[in-house]
Amino acid sequence: MKFVFFKNIICENATKCSQNIHEKIEGMYPQLEQGINYHISISHQATNHKIWFFVYEKNYEHEGEFNGELVIEHSEIVRKYNGDSIDINKIKNV
Repeated sequence: MKFVFFKNIICENATKCSQNIHEKIEGMYPQLEQGINYHISISHQATNHKIWFFVYEKNYEHEGEFNGELVIEHSEIVRKYNGDSIDINKIKNV
Protein backbone atom coordinates (compact mmCIF):
# COMPACT_ATOMS: atom_id res chain seq x y z
CA MET A 1 0.00 0.00 0.00
CA LYS A 2 1.52 3.29 -1.09
CA PHE A 3 0.75 6.72 0.31
CA VAL A 4 2.37 9.81 -1.21
CA PHE A 5 2.06 13.29 0.24
CA PHE A 6 3.88 16.60 0.58
CA LYS A 7 4.93 18.44 3.75
CA ASN A 8 5.95 22.05 4.17
CA ILE A 9 9.21 21.28 6.01
CA ILE A 10 12.61 22.93 6.05
CA CYS A 11 15.41 20.71 7.32
CA GLU A 12 19.15 21.16 7.58
CA ASN A 13 19.93 17.50 8.17
CA ALA A 14 18.13 14.91 6.03
CA THR A 15 19.09 12.03 8.34
CA LYS A 16 17.66 13.72 11.44
CA CYS A 17 14.56 14.76 9.48
CA SER A 18 13.97 11.19 8.33
CA GLN A 19 14.55 9.77 11.82
CA ASN A 20 12.08 12.28 13.25
CA ILE A 21 9.38 11.27 10.77
CA HIS A 22 9.96 7.55 11.42
CA GLU A 23 9.80 8.05 15.20
CA LYS A 24 6.52 9.95 15.00
CA ILE A 25 4.88 7.40 12.71
CA GLU A 26 6.11 4.44 14.77
CA GLY A 27 4.83 6.21 17.88
CA MET A 28 1.34 6.29 16.38
CA TYR A 29 1.56 2.74 15.02
CA PRO A 30 3.89 0.69 17.26
CA GLN A 31 3.28 -2.43 15.15
CA LEU A 32 5.24 -0.86 12.29
CA GLU A 33 8.80 -2.15 11.91
CA GLN A 34 11.00 -0.21 9.52
CA GLY A 35 12.37 -2.44 6.78
CA ILE A 36 10.17 -5.34 7.87
CA ASN A 37 6.58 -4.23 7.23
CA TYR A 38 7.04 -0.66 5.98
CA HIS A 39 9.49 1.89 4.63
CA ILE A 40 9.56 5.59 3.87
CA SER A 41 11.37 7.50 1.14
CA ILE A 42 11.71 11.28 1.34
CA SER A 43 12.70 13.96 -1.13
CA HIS A 44 14.05 16.71 1.16
CA GLN A 45 13.27 19.79 -0.94
CA ALA A 46 12.94 22.91 1.20
CA THR A 47 9.30 23.66 2.09
CA ASN A 48 8.15 20.85 -0.22
CA HIS A 49 9.20 17.45 1.14
CA LYS A 50 7.70 14.63 -0.90
CA ILE A 51 7.13 11.55 1.26
CA TRP A 52 6.45 8.04 0.01
CA PHE A 53 5.09 5.79 2.77
CA PHE A 54 4.88 2.10 1.87
CA VAL A 55 3.12 -0.42 4.11
CA TYR A 56 3.66 -3.99 2.93
CA GLU A 57 0.52 -5.96 2.14
CA LYS A 58 2.09 -9.38 1.51
CA ASN A 59 4.92 -11.45 2.92
CA TYR A 60 8.13 -11.40 0.86
CA GLU A 61 6.93 -8.56 -1.42
CA HIS A 62 8.87 -5.30 -1.11
CA GLU A 63 6.92 -2.42 -2.64
CA GLY A 64 8.64 0.61 -4.08
CA GLU A 65 8.30 3.16 -6.84
CA PHE A 66 10.39 3.85 -9.91
CA ASN A 67 9.50 6.58 -12.43
CA GLY A 68 6.02 6.83 -10.93
CA GLU A 69 5.29 3.11 -11.29
CA LEU A 70 4.79 0.64 -8.45
CA VAL A 71 7.61 -1.90 -8.33
CA ILE A 72 7.32 -5.15 -6.38
CA GLU A 73 10.44 -7.18 -5.63
CA HIS A 74 10.95 -10.39 -3.69
CA SER A 75 12.52 -9.92 -0.25
CA GLU A 76 13.01 -12.59 2.39
CA ILE A 77 12.73 -10.08 5.27
CA VAL A 78 9.47 -8.36 4.27
CA ARG A 79 6.39 -9.28 6.29
CA LYS A 80 2.78 -8.21 5.83
CA TYR A 81 1.65 -5.41 8.16
CA ASN A 82 -1.07 -6.79 10.43
CA GLY A 83 -1.44 -3.88 12.85
CA ASP A 84 -4.06 -1.20 13.28
CA SER A 85 -5.57 0.31 10.16
CA ILE A 86 -3.42 3.19 8.88
CA ASP A 87 -5.11 6.61 8.86
CA ILE A 88 -3.31 8.61 6.18
CA ASN A 89 -4.59 11.89 7.63
CA LYS A 90 -2.75 11.14 10.88
CA ILE A 91 0.39 10.27 8.92
CA LYS A 92 0.22 13.51 6.94
CA ASN A 93 0.23 15.47 10.22
CA VAL A 94 3.53 14.09 11.56
